[in-house]
Amino acid sequence: MSISNKEWYDLFMAAHPGLMDWEKTFEEIGKRFPKLHGDEQVKVAEKLGGFLGEEGVAEAVEKLYGSGKAGLLAMISLSRSMKELGRPVEEGLAEKLEAWSLLCDESESSCDPAEFFSFSGPAQKAVVEHLTDWMRPDLLAALKDAAPSREKAKELAKALHKAKSAGAVIKDESGEKFIMAERDEYVDEAYMSPPDPEGTTFIYLFRTIFGKNTLAVALINDEEGVLKFDSYQVSVARFQKMLESTKRNPHAVIVKVDASFARRLIAAAEKEGTLRGKVQEQGYLSSRRAIGVADEPEGPHLVWDLLNREEIAKEKGLAARSAELLSHRLFEDWMIEPLVEGRVMAEIEDMQTSPIELSASQRLEREMSIYEREAKDLLDIRGRDLYAGRLFNCAVVLFRIGDEEEARVAAAAGLAALDRESAPPRFFVELLKRTVDRHRSEDDGGPKGPDMDRGGIVSL
Repeated sequence: MSISNKEWYDLFMAAHPGLMDWEKTFEEIGKRFPKLHGDEQVKVAEKLGGFLGEEGVAEAVEKLYGSGKAGLLAMISLSRSMKELGRPVEEGLAEKLEAWSLLCDESESSCDPAEFFSFSGPAQKAVVEHLTDWMRPDLLAALKDAAPSREKAKELAKALHKAKSAGAVIKDESGEKFIMAERDEYVDEAYMSPPDPEGTTFIYLFRTIFGKNTLAVALINDEEGVLKFDSYQVSVARFQKMLESTKRNPHAVIVKVDASFARRLIAAAEKEGTLRGKVQEQGYLSSRRAIGVADEPEGPHLVWDLLNREEIAKEKGLAARSAELLSHRLFEDWMIEPLVEGRVMAEIEDMQTSPIELSASQRLEREMSIYEREAKDLLDIRGRDLYAGRLFNCAVVLFRIGDEEEARVAAAAGLAALDRESAPPRFFVELLKRTVDRHRSEDDGGPKGPDMDRGGIVSL
């Protein structure tokens, strides 16, 4: 029975020399390798590099290296293996190719055509495809102008045309600026879920790339960055079916948003995750220019395109009502853990078991003061921008699904969360209380909180 390339990849990455799965998958490597995504090619090449002494591996490395089917990042790994094997390879090729890959990553504006044309044919091909994927017509044009032959110039002209057709930027006639290439048909739309209690958001980015409809699927976290990323060639009809399938899922909601906003969310998550030392999804790192993330300018949050920020800030009663949001289906499964869970739980227990007689109102007042203190500390330490951003994103979703008043309250709570001088929004105080109450109930054998039920989809 035939298997997909993804299934083959999973089997190969789990296999080891001496095992039956290794023999079965290794014999297909020449056929499967060219069909893998760039990050998958890299991992296969690296795996081969760890078994160079095994039967047939050296020959496989040499064939893949010379096939012209390896992406640039895979070529870097293969060239290192070629050097280790003592096979003919240019001195320092891996380091040179790595520098070419960084031209895109660091948005360098110049390259060395002489070095490029000294590379072997497969290495040149890998570089050109990488520059095309990363939409660098400026570098491709520089190589075309310096081509030593008409054949090479023609090859580079095709790559340049492909990048322009995909919507890459090109120089205007003065040569001083860059403009967006014109196209007859352009698709660029995005859909997002509300953030979950931990700040994780699901994003669809549907775009015309290289003349084909491409769907990028990203799972991002506002503290850790891009957790998962993949892209597929899909038709408009297929994408509509996927949206309809989401609509029928009773535990999911996804709304249409501006594509530029979705890209900014992805880029912001990547930046924050990188600052915190989190490793970002490799498939995303090799594709972010193609989906437009690398060039997305900063801008105000989308919620302020939907709501009037000045009016929301003036209407103080909105933030005071923020605890009402907890009964909305969007927040039904939300919990927020105290900075030190045991400390808060112990304080509540000590107060309730204290021999000092307190009235019910006094007991409630002291309990809420504990939660208010903890909510303020949590916002100050974990980050006010972090929680405000989550509320703003939820406000966008609420607005899109037609709950405009709740959207206004969520936006107001987000603004209040940014104010260090005022008491924390009641939303966070009550959310902490709900979290602790649920933990105590579960510890006592009570029922767990409700499952998510965010059904519905909006396609505007």
